[in-house]
Amino acid sequence: MKSYGASKAYMNLNYNSYMRDIRYADTKIVNWLKNIAIETWTRQMFDPGVKVDNVIDNVGEFKSMSILILLKKTRLELIAKFHDIFS
Repeated sequence: MKSYGASKAYMNLNYNSYMRDIRYADTKIVNWLKNIAIETWTRQMFDPGVKVDNVIDNVGEFKSMSILILLKKTRLELIAKFHDIFS
């Protein structure tokens, strides 16, 4: 029996299956777990929402993209200024 599976289960269905296995093995464990706030020990109760505004795997990629965007904006502003001056 893999009792740690209840804590790692992402979906309620998997969590219930693991808890059923634990209940068959020993009801004392289930009663003990019921006394602990479920949000503190099982993954299926964690908030799945994003905790930050920007979710980026590669920080270097983000920095290089920011620099490219900045360079593009600067280039477009210079083109617009030269167009105004020479037209």
